[in-house]
This record gives sequence, structure tokens and C-alpha cells, in this order.
Amino acid sequence: MSTLCLTSCLGVEHTVGGGPTGSETKYEGNYYLFWGLWPVIHVDSRTVAGDATSYRVEDYVALDDFLITVLSVGLLTSRTIQVDK
Repeated sequence: MSTLCLTSCLGVEHTVGGGPTGSETKYEGNYYLFWGLWPVIHVDSRTVAGDATSYRVEDYVALDDFLITVLSVGLLTSRTIQVDK
């Protein structure tokens, strides 16, 4: 049972254009049901970036994402999307 509550430590980062040029940061979340099998809310990083042509995107499991997964026994999982412009 505890295995179902654990999320991977996987974090993904990619840079678009020359990377962030300012100090603006936005956070959004992707939410999934049934241990990540069914996406409920999927955020597109291009939408979060808006009209920016240079930015960095990080996709990771934050502490609140981990707590959501543990408290729901994996039925609801989430990942944080961070966009630095």
C-alpha cells in the first residue's frame, strides 16, 4: 500500500529560446486520478508562458503534491509546473 503513495523524484526542466530574461515566475498544477492514469487537469506550459519566447519550464513533485498523494492514498496525484520568464 505504501508503494502506491510514493511518487517519483523525477523532475523535468527544459529551456525555450534563450531561457528566462526577467524575474517573473508562475506556478500551475497538473492533477491525475488513479495513481496518475487519468489526467483531470493538464496545464500546457506554452499557455502559462503566454506570449514569452524565452522561458524555462520545470515539472516536479513539490511538498504539497506529495501530501495530496499520500492523503488520498494515490487516488489523486499532482505535479507542479513552474514557468520562469
